[in-house]
Amino acid sequence: MQQQGFTTGRLADAVAATRDVNADAPDGSSSSSSSGDRLNFRVVVTLPASSAQKGCSTWFDSKERITLFRQLVSGAYATALKIPKGEVQIGSVNVALLAPAAHTQDEAQQPLQQQIAKALTGQGLTSDDVNNSSAFDQAPACPFPPTKANSAPDKAGRLWSLNNSNNKLCAFRPYPDITPSAPVISWATASDCAGAANVTNSVTDDDGRLWGWQQDASCAFRSSAPLNGPVPPNIQAKSGRTDSQAFQELMSNLSGGYVSVVWEAAPACPFAPTSVNSVPDRFGRLWSWHSGKSCAFKPKS
Repeated sequence: MQQQGFTTGRLADAVAATRDVNADAPDGSSSSSSSGDRLNFRVVVTLPASSAQKGCSTWFDSKERITLFRQLVSGAYATALKIPKGEVQIGSVNVALLAPAAHTQDEAQQPLQQQIAKALTGQGLTSDDVNNSSAFDQAPACPFPPTKANSAPDKAGRLWSLNNSNNKLCAFRPYPDITPSAPVISWATASDCAGAANVTNSVTDDDGRLWGWQQDASCAFRSSAPLNGPVPPNIQAKSGRTDSQAFQELMSNLSGGYVSVVWEAAPACPFAPTSVNSVPDRFGRLWSWHSGKSCAFKPKS
C-alpha cells in the first residue's frame, strides 16, 4: 500500500500486523515456497490522502482482515485466469510508507488546470507583479488552441498551459501559422454527429440548427429537434452596439448554448486570450468579439 504522507499510528500498527502474518500463507504453506515455475509480481496501490485512513484500517489493521484481503485477491485472480484457486498464492502483504516524490502519481491525476496553476506558482507568475510580461513573452507558444479545460490564468489574466511534449509551461499568444486550420465546414458538408443531441453535447446556430463537436471538428445533428428554445437575435447583425455590450451578449448566448457561426468558419481572434476577453462555449472552446463579429481563439486560416 503506497500512500504519500500518511503518518498516523494506524499505519504503523498495520505494518506490524503484516509482519506477524507474513511468515506463513493462509493455507499453511511457506510464503517463500515454490512448486514448479512461478512468476512473482508486486502490486502497488496508491490512495488519495482523503481515503487512506479508511482503506488501511479496512484491510490491514488485523490478521483476520489481511487474511481476507489475501483470499479476495487470490480468488479474483484465479477466477479471471480460470485456474484453481490453490495455484494463486499471496505469500506477503506489505504496507509501506513512501516519502513524497517531486512529482507524485496523485499530482499527475490532478485536473490539468491545477497542474498549470502549480507550475505558474513555481515560476512566480501568480505574484502581484502583474506588469512583468517578460516571462510570458519569452515562453514558448502553445501549439494548440486554448480551451476552458486546458488553460489557466496568471495574476495578470494571461492564459497558460502545459506543452504535451515536455509538460512545461507554454503561453497562449496571438497565433502565428502554427498549424493549418481545419477546412471550413458548412451545414451541407459537415459529418453527422454520432448519437443523439442533448443540452450538453450541442450548440444552436442562428438558424436553429444543432451542431456537435466530435473528434476535434464540428458535426451536424441533422435529425434532432431544437433543444435550446427560441434563437436569440443575431447580435452580429445588430448596429449601434458597443464592443463591450456585444461581448456581454456573446457571453450570454454562449452560456445558453448559442453560436452565431460554426467554429471552423469563425475568424481567428488577432489578440491573445485572457481570463477577461475570452468566454467558453459548451465545448470549452474560447471566443471573443472583434471588429463587429465574434471570433475564435484558434490558428489563423
